[in-house]
Amino acid sequence: MSKFENQLYNVVGALSLLQDKLKELTEDLIQNNDYTQEEGRRIVTDISYKIQTEVEQLQQNVRFKYDEVSRQYNLPDVEKIKQDIVIVLENIKQLAALGK
Repeated sequence: MSKFENQLYNVVGALSLLQDKLKELTEDLIQNNDYTQEEGRRIVTDISYKIQTEVEQLQQNVRFKYDEVSRQYNLPDVEKIKQDIVIVLENIKQLAALGK
């Protein structure tokens, strides 16, 4: 896994933790009668939607940058690499079956 991918997963993980903490905080505020249950639900839903939107935008930006760099350096597409790996694994299985 590249350093960049690792950082991306860290960001997504941090956002997930943030969402969990937000839910806990909202539940506490509801318990203390600072918010109604409906207001709390709306806050969690709104912020969760914003987090999900940001994650999706980040993923699109990463994909766009990867595509840009791959074209610049003539690297194969990720989907092509996945297809090649599947083919190689199938060939290995066939060879192993012949060797039995």
